[in-house]
Amino acid sequence: MTSDIPALLAPISFEFIDMMGGDKRTCNVARVSHDKWGLESTDPILQSDVRLLRYLARHQHESPFMHTVLTTRITAPIFVARQWFKSTIGVVRNEVSRRYVDSLPVFWLPNEFHMRPDKSIKQGSGDVVTGDKAYNMQHNSIAYAEFMRNGYSDLVNEGLAPEEARMFLPQNMMTSWIETGSLLYYARVLGLRQEGTHAQKAGTQELAEKVKVVLARKKRIEYSYQLLMKYNPRTILENYVQNEAAFDALIGEQK
Repeated sequence: MTSDIPALLAPISFEFIDMMGGDKRTCNVARVSHDKWGLESTDPILQSDVRLLRYLARHQHESPFMHTVLTTRITAPIFVARQWFKSTIGVVRNEVSRRYVDSLPVFWLPNEFHMRPDKSIKQGSGDVVTGDKAYNMQHNSIAYAEFMRNGYSDLVNEGLAPEEARMFLPQNMMTSWIETGSLLYYARVLGLRQEGTHAQKAGTQELAEKVKVVLARKKRIEYSYQLLMKYNPRTILENYVQNEAAFDALIGEQK
């Protein structure tokens, strides 16, 4: 017999829902300046299209990339969501509200903890915690999550309004939201939050890496996405393109 009680801990997740537009849409929008428009559903991507996309991305002609729009669902801890939400241009979001939802909360914990950095550094994290200290932190974190879940459940069962009971939940509680954003938005937010940036290692960079894996597999934005990632000044190319020669061959780049 299975239990209806959800697991205490849950992973960060990124789910693709649907998309409007793609590489051909971006090309068509850019060519509107010359009063041209192709048949997106039947016309293949041509080398001239790839050259146009590369030109647009390299020279930061960004508006055509905003006409391709993706809808996704993200589940992450609250502290990650709040950093992710700092990016506001080209995206709209609707989040689960605990004013209305009183289900048992679930939480997120990193696979490893990090020490506080040198005192001269005002943010970020230092070395990985190891040994007995790491074990104790993990054990105590799980115990704390259990304590907070049980306390929340007790308050709700006693009749406290969910909108007030939620104030006792910690920032590593999982939340979920739907966001609809342009392809340019995703390139920008990834440039800010992916591995190698100053975004928080625990959680935020992990979410960014999950987004990159999913978007890189979408054929309709194959060229637009990779070119935006390459020429986005905030993107660290080495973390995205493992085989630069193969990437340049894909987009027809000449050394």
